[in-house]
Amino acid sequence: MALGVLPFLSALYTGSLYHKVELGESPFHSIPQRSGDSLERSIDGLLLEGEGIETMVSEPDRIPDRSWPEKFQDAFRGTKLGIRGQKSFYVHFFFAAAVVIAGWVFQVDRIEWCLLVLCIATVLTTEMLNSALEWVVRSLPERDDPHLGQALDIGSAAVLIISIGSVIVGLLVFVPHLLKVVSSG
Repeated sequence: MALGVLPFLSALYTGSLYHKVELGESPFHSIPQRSGDSLERSIDGLLLEGEGIETMVSEPDRIPDRSWPEKFQDAFRGTKLGIRGQKSFYVHFFFAAAVVIAGWVFQVDRIEWCLLVLCIATVLTTEMLNSALEWVVRSLPERDDPHLGQALDIGSAAVLIISIGSVIVGLLVFVPHLLKVVSSG
């Protein structure tokens, strides 16, 4: 049986969920296994283990304790899973590299660097959240619900809005530097 989005999110919010999910079309197939043939994994209060995936979100005092290296390992694995297969990340990485090079060439000041780095991080984070939403939708057995398509459209709109805002910030930072170069040259 596959886990529905609304009950899952509701259970995460209230902190109480116990549900067994079979390993059918689950996105958890891609998570590397840590021990033997069964999948044993702890994700910030989410305990996944066994033949299928038994999901239990418990009280904070029952959350399995993980070391910082394990938490970072999970975060890097999540980054890899979020980026893999997303062509839009390559576009964002290209423009991020172009912004960094332009910032170096124009010798932008510290505040401008802060704005540029914040915009790059926000665009990449929003794209990562949109990828997570796509993973959730792909894991559902009933994909013909129009609300799922609308949720994906909203996620894409969030990426578009933050990208447009970041372009505006980039123009506000770089146009004065370009005008200085043009007027002095």
